[in-house]
Amino acid sequence: MFQSIVKGEWFLLVAGSSFVLLVLTLVGFGRLFRNRMSDHGDEAWALRQSLDLSLGILAYLVLALIAPEVSVHRPLASLFAVLGWAKGFGLLRFKRGTDRPGREWAAIISLSIVLILVIFRSPLEGWDSRSIWFLHSKLIVFSGTTGSAAGWSLPEFSFSHPDYPRLNSILSSALFFSPWGSAFVSWSDGLAKGSLVIFFLAQMAGWVALPRRTSIGSLAIFCILFMIPGQKAWNGYMDLWTANFGLLGLLHALCALAGPRFSSHGVQSLVFLALALHCKLEGAVAAACIICASFLILPVRQVAGIGIRSLVNRGGWVCLLSVIVWYEIRSRLGVENDLGGVNWSFLSRVLARATDGQSVVEIFRSLFLSASHAGVLFLFSFFAVMLGWRRKASREDARMSGVLLLTGMGYMVFLVVVYLGTPNDLLWHLGTSANRVTLFATQCWTVSVLSMSGVWTLSFRDEG
Repeated sequence: MFQSIVKGEWFLLVAGSSFVLLVLTLVGFGRLFRNRMSDHGDEAWALRQSLDLSLGILAYLVLALIAPEVSVHRPLASLFAVLGWAKGFGLLRFKRGTDRPGREWAAIISLSIVLILVIFRSPLEGWDSRSIWFLHSKLIVFSGTTGSAAGWSLPEFSFSHPDYPRLNSILSSALFFSPWGSAFVSWSDGLAKGSLVIFFLAQMAGWVALPRRTSIGSLAIFCILFMIPGQKAWNGYMDLWTANFGLLGLLHALCALAGPRFSSHGVQSLVFLALALHCKLEGAVAAACIICASFLILPVRQVAGIGIRSLVNRGGWVCLLSVIVWYEIRSRLGVENDLGGVNWSFLSRVLARATDGQSVVEIFRSLFLSASHAGVLFLFSFFAVMLGWRRKASREDARMSGVLLLTGMGYMVFLVVVYLGTPNDLLWHLGTSANRVTLFATQCWTVSVLSMSGVWTLSFRDEG
């Protein structure tokens, strides 16, 4: 199936070319679905590039799900990318009045290069990365399809959670195929993890596109998003990338609520929330918590208006279509979640564990004390928000921190209920997942503290 010319000394050249070609394909594909943006305000250079890449990732996912054969959707994506690039070469030029990385970003760029090298060089050692996320990628690579012929419904693959979202596996497998759809490079863990680098580039672009009031906290936020989580950024697990997509979706939503000048951030928010949903099941919960927290703290009419305007945008259509297509395909395959869903058995387990006097204590200990210092971060976030409101902090900082605090709280409540109703052994389930699934909440609370302390805040002042 694979040609031998790409082995040995040719492998790095071909693998590198494959990665670059895929990124260019995604960016060009995304340009087709991004509405025209001017050259000032929220239409800054960084936001355009962020939308192009993230929207291209989502559009490629939809195409791969609708046309499952790689020999079909890969050439189609290449064709659409050419059409997208024909609209112009905005990626290659800066314009006056746009947001550009400054000299203070030297440390961030250096750390980014180091992180990318570590991602490519580190092996797939974790069980989830080997037996779930990149096993799914292998199934697509060796079958040449994302459809049922890949073996999702086979009993021997039931252990790999075939109901999990396919974003990583589809992106990862695309690196092993040429732009015209033929397989041309043999399997490599390093090349397969190129999907993580694409996630990193999309999240970096989305973060740079945020209007920041201070630059002193830029390095701190970068480290919080990508460096402090350590091996979660390169071990092939999806938890960190899901959490970051969810957090960036929330921050861009807050930007969209600042006024018409920032309306394009609403589309970017939807795209990031859709990517979080397609990264891991917890992404859907994060998106639901963000929406609920926004309606509770922010003006309902304003939130609803931004949501509707973003959905009727071309990018919003892609987001909505991606969700509809994925859940329809998942239902047709007949794959089920290992937790069994919400039913009478689930509710009876929740009630039994909630009243046994020990399970709740163990869950809170694991989630708030042992997992990523979530309890400490929650307390810091809570008191920072209360103190900021009492001292009448700026409206933007107050509502941003409040939504972040409430979103994290809602997400943790969901986790508590899930662990109460798990059909697995409670201690085993907590021990194997608590330190990962809490990442979204801890990211929210950390940014909330930094915002109220003035270390890193968003700016909605008119600069032009």
